[in-house]
Amino acid sequence: MRITKKVAHQILEVLDELREEMKNNEQKDYPYAEWERKRKEVKTKLRMLPKYVEKATSMIKTEKTTGRPKNLNLTQRTMLFLFARLMNKSNRDVEDILGLLEPIFGISVSYKTIERLYSDEEVKLVLHNLFILLLKDENLSGDISGDGTGS
Repeated sequence: MRITKKVAHQILEVLDELREEMKNNEQKDYPYAEWERKRKEVKTKLRMLPKYVEKATSMIKTEKTTGRPKNLNLTQRTMLFLFARLMNKSNRDVEDILGLLEPIFGISVSYKTIERLYSDEEVKLVLHNLFILLLKDENLSGDISGDGTGS
């Protein structure tokens, strides 16, 4: 394709328009006060998470099964699962982080234990109950879903 003087002028006009748009967008102030308010709200809700998990766990009755007993109780397993998801790290990275924090939390788990939480039926039940409890506390109707589709 050959660039003519006419095409070059059209490209320059488009670039000038884009530059003006970007300049106008930069001048808008970021709502720091709103962001800070939402951040504090999230922090408050995260502090309440253990109480919600405890309540969601208490709604479940489990029976003893055969096999090796689990090292962590249901509340600990659910909190560990949520911690791993909140960290947004691989299971091995979460294992390393927990290794550093073992003196504080008193929990030592392998990456495989964290991996097994994804298929743990009891943890899934607690997460379901937790979802329902959070919806009720936010005064939302039951006509929504948790998969992001809104249907």
